[in-house]
Amino acid sequence: MVLNRTTVRVQLDTITKQLLDNLCAKRGMTQIAAMSRLVNWFVDQNDLIQAAILGQLTLSAQKELARKLIEKAGRGGGK
Repeated sequence: MVLNRTTVRVQLDTITKQLLDNLCAKRGMTQIAAMSRLVNWFVDQNDLIQAAILGQLTLSAQKELARKLIEKAGRGGGK
């Protein structure tokens, strides 16, 4: 199967790049593989999760999300 692929450049600060290098070494993955999986996971998330990760939630939405996560963790839904 032939896949259509596109390359995207990502700018990281030095510390983040080192952390990415460490993650890839620990997981035995290339940077391209790790970043591809992260982006694929991220775009599959719903709007609320994407907004939370991007820091785009209002204060009231942040409180509501935190409340729901605490409730879920209390029911054994957390790790």
